[in-house]
Amino acid sequence: MSTEQLSPPARRPAITFFVLAAAASLFAAAHFLLPQFATARNLSSSLRSFAAIFLDLLALGLVAFAIMRMLAARPASATEQANFLPTEQVTLAPSPTVLVVDDEADTPFADAPTLVVDTQQWLHDAHAPAQWSLGVLHGMEWKRFEDICPVFYREKGMRCEIGSLGPGAGIDLRLFATTDAVPTAIVRCRGWNARVLGADVPRNLAALMSTEKIGKGFVMGNGGFTDEARSFAAAHRINLVDLPMFLAMIERLPAQMQQRLLDFATAGDWTTPSCPACGGKMLPRHKGTEKFWSCPNFPRCRITCGKRAA
Repeated sequence: MSTEQLSPPARRPAITFFVLAAAASLFAAAHFLLPQFATARNLSSSLRSFAAIFLDLLALGLVAFAIMRMLAARPASATEQANFLPTEQVTLAPSPTVLVVDDEADTPFADAPTLVVDTQQWLHDAHAPAQWSLGVLHGMEWKRFEDICPVFYREKGMRCEIGSLGPGAGIDLRLFATTDAVPTAIVRCRGWNARVLGADVPRNLAALMSTEKIGKGFVMGNGGFTDEARSFAAAHRINLVDLPMFLAMIERLPAQMQQRLLDFATAGDWTTPSCPACGGKMLPRHKGTEKFWSCPNFPRCRITCGKRAA
């Protein structure tokens, strides 16, 4: 996956104000300070006029730039959002409905009729698997992967406290036995941009374990781990849980617990990635031969992520 900054530009209002202030300063210089300067220096009227026009043009340019920034900060219109879909603009029926499209198609279905179906029924029929498999975990979007981690441990009968590490940075789970006041283990779950996790993830977890005096740690990722990460984890009592290992842990649960966990994991749209900053479901887009997901709130939020290979 590739991603830009995880939050929309927070300094846009301050920059816009600064630009407008600069434009006002140029305008004041052209019409108040320049005449006094020209008189003191005995400048010709033609040179003074040229300088005033030049300063006015600079001021107008800055005003135009500020207006463009303010327009870019507004939420994307329906037309702009439609440009991020690889299909033609359609009219959707009232919620809960959605247009069914093939997000892997290279060209729009120009001759196909408009198709509107019930969202929940379509998702249930087309996406709900009958049992756990590596394909289910592989096809699960990153946010749903992080969501099922605490549910898994609660199904095992453990008390679980969830702490967020920030947008896209993962979550920490502190696991307690039923009556214990001190956690017995800490689990760091990382889904976003986690195709291959390096040694920095278990290293940061080891520092947290030392600070909180927790003797056991886990890192759960929906991808793989580098050799350096595995070496560091083995030396610091940290277990690395990739998708095959997580599947094995799930399959050791009783059948009823497995089914409850599967129902939770595959409810609704569980395959379309969520934007880590906005929380909305991302939209499929392609640029040349590259296919990727983009935030639905473009251009206010410009987060993208690559499509995962099957």
